[in-house]
Amino acid sequence: MKLALAVASALVLPNSATKVVELKPPSSPILVPIVPLEAKAGAGGVAAEIALLAKETEAEVSYGRPECPCIGFNNVHGSTMALVGRGARTMYPGDLGGRCEAWDDNLYPADCQEGGTPGKGKGWCAKPWCYVDPRRCDIEVLPTMSSYVPTARYQNMPLFWSYATCQKKGEVEDSGKPGNHGCRCVGFDNLAGSMKVSFNGQKVVFPGETGGTCEAWDMDNSPACAVKGKKPEWCKQKWCFVDPCSCSLEEPPKVSSYLWGSTMQGKTVYYSYETCGGKDSFTKLNKHACVNIENAEDCTRATLCAWNGAKCLGKELVESKTCGSAAYAKPSGSEAEKAKNSASGLRPLAALLALLVARCL
Repeated sequence: MKLALAVASALVLPNSATKVVELKPPSSPILVPIVPLEAKAGAGGVAAEIALLAKETEAEVSYGRPECPCIGFNNVHGSTMALVGRGARTMYPGDLGGRCEAWDDNLYPADCQEGGTPGKGKGWCAKPWCYVDPRRCDIEVLPTMSSYVPTARYQNMPLFWSYATCQKKGEVEDSGKPGNHGCRCVGFDNLAGSMKVSFNGQKVVFPGETGGTCEAWDMDNSPACAVKGKKPEWCKQKWCFVDPCSCSLEEPPKVSSYLWGSTMQGKTVYYSYETCGGKDSFTKLNKHACVNIENAEDCTRATLCAWNGAKCLGKELVESKTCGSAAYAKPSGSEAEKAKNSASGLRPLAALLALLVARCL
């Protein structure tokens, strides 16, 4: 519509020779004076001006970031019935979600209208969003499954939407619940049931959704956190289970002692506090944890561990045969330097011991 009006404007030159054409629809006639095209000739002509106007109009529309493009059709006339709130239905435009736009503003009942909370033009009502394909969305914040049209499908999948793809990098507000972009949580969120985890040689019942998102899972479930008075620091820290082949954080994930012997896609189960912004004070309590083994010999003896030249880590993080590549196969610069200095410091002591042995013989 904007383009049509702009083109009409470009063709108008009011003078006595103009013809009057009645355009329908809309319901009331719009009288637009039209002049011959040659009247606008010169300096590129009408075609050039129309192309420029079209370019300017299109520039106003965003279809999301390239890493997570919007899906669906744009500029489709019609309507879409959306399910909002407690079973209520509201009419939205037919091209709902086809581009980045504040679709809810002044449409979502009560909340996004004048006098509502947050109100028209405010808060989430004014935030642009669009539908996206979660399989082609590689941005900081994972898309969310749509509740507006729960029966709709895109390539046999439910519809997902995203605010983040309609924002610039650095402007995105990440809830952090699914974990850091460089090391997403795995498992199932909102899964009813329970799972038994190993803790101090005992089997303890945790929720079935444990580790599926960033939560302080131990606070209400671990026996160590059920004590009265002061609780261990790690009780309130958030963590989740992660895929070792998909983690590239500075602090490597650790082999899970809770699900010792369990696997995910044939790989050992790992966990991470760092991906959730938490502080790991739990792992140091487990003397069998790979990261607590201080020498290569003991590390290689441990079934699920491997030595990367400076420290002991989970085997999948060091050996490439499971993941195809190993993010932590080589020590970082500071770790390598530390290992080198440690080895250098041991050489004189080894030489002294050899000399003493020789003299005794």
